[in-house]
Amino acid sequence: MDAKGSFRKNLKKVKDSDPDLKGKWTDAEGRVYWLSVWRNVDEDTGDIWFSAKCGDEVQEQTAPARQSPPRAAPPKTSRTQTAIEQMDDDVPF
Repeated sequence: MDAKGSFRKNLKKVKDSDPDLKGKWTDAEGRVYWLSVWRNVDEDTGDIWFSAKCGDEVQEQTAPARQSPPRAAPPKTSRTQTAIEQMDDDVPF
């Protein structure tokens, strides 16, 4: 397996020292690491260059099992209510 990686704009950048780009890097053995990349500009020539740092190994995170929302209890009705409702259904007019 070849080593490979990808990165994209860091949308969570707050400070100048935060990486400009973030991503993941997979080494030749298949282990995945965090990748941080900074965009730099040479003060003398104006040339743009990038520096990168491989961080800690990415730990697999399992999503918590989705639980069904609790079912609402049926509305409580009294015997009188039920009887009245039944009488209303039997009246022909």
